[in-house]
Amino acid sequence: MRTDLVLCAALSLLLVAPAAFAQEKPEDTVGDEPAAGPDCDVTGYKTERIVYPALQAIPDNDPAGIILGPILLPPDGDLVNDVVLEVRGAHTWIGDLIVDLVYDPDCSGPAVGIPARVICRPRGAAAEASLPCGSNTSTVAFGCPADLVATGTYLFSDEGLNPIGVGANCGQALASGCYRQSDQGGQAFSIWRGLPKGGCWYLQISDNEGEDTGGIGEWAVWVRNQRPVPATEMTWGSLKSVYR
Repeated sequence: MRTDLVLCAALSLLLVAPAAFAQEKPEDTVGDEPAAGPDCDVTGYKTERIVYPALQAIPDNDPAGIILGPILLPPDGDLVNDVVLEVRGAHTWIGDLIVDLVYDPDCSGPAVGIPARVICRPRGAAAEASLPCGSNTSTVAFGCPADLVATGTYLFSDEGLNPIGVGANCGQALASGCYRQSDQGGQAFSIWRGLPKGGCWYLQISDNEGEDTGGIGEWAVWVRNQRPVPATEMTWGSLKSVYR
């Protein structure tokens, strides 16, 4: 009689709360999707974008800058696996700019979001690309003089092959294409991997030297989904062994 009661109680627990016996997902486990390619290929990604009727001006020589957004990708029960940022705008002298992409899973506001660095006052010379964000040297006292052009489409990804505004990419007009975001002064986009989708994305931009100006006309966030690892219920045989 006592054995029957124990088994009945165990069966009730299995039917009512199977999550209590779920196997936890290892911290280093991600989805089974392939790694993103080096060309910012967004095939299979989901996106939302903001298009402004006129360029949103970036205040000149103002470290506080502006915050654009939010962009909300509707929740669908999946997690964030990979992110690609798309930006269209114009600004002379990219060496003035610091740009962060911020994700707030709870949509409480950019101040409590999780930022990743996109552009960090590019230095121009490859040997100086890893200097702390905002630092100057005697050879490139004001950073890379290259311009973002209004006809350009700039994509940023952890897997981009070339950092923007560094070495050969520091011409007078930056070509459209896929770039690796600045790797100094901030986190990579992979910091959001495994977070729930459905939060708010913000673009924070500041100009940190005088004279050169510009603005943003359009931007989009592309997200590849990662399926959550489903809870695995224990078998009836293994459950009985727990109560022996």
